[in-house]
Amino acid sequence: MFRILLLLLIGTGIGLMLRNSATLVHGIEKSTRYTIFLLLFIFGISIGSNRSIIDNLGSVGLEAFTIAFLGIAGSFFTVSLFKYISSKKKGGEK
Repeated sequence: MFRILLLLLIGTGIGLMLRNSATLVHGIEKSTRYTIFLLLFIFGISIGSNRSIIDNLGSVGLEAFTIAFLGIAGSFFTVSLFKYISSKKKGGEK
């Protein structure tokens, strides 16, 4: 877990240094999108090929849906809160 957070912090620092390079950032954003799509596809294949997950899907399905829904809702809430706070710091600009 700490390794992931450390990599995230390092990436954030590098991103701050490269934010003036619009072409490079646009290319990274595009490749990130495709990488996430590929990871989700592979994750779906691994779930679909695991017999025990499929057999127990009915018993853990509601729990998994609840966790996923709350994770998404929490992400939207956090982004909205961050946008609200950052717009207040800029003097109300959007």
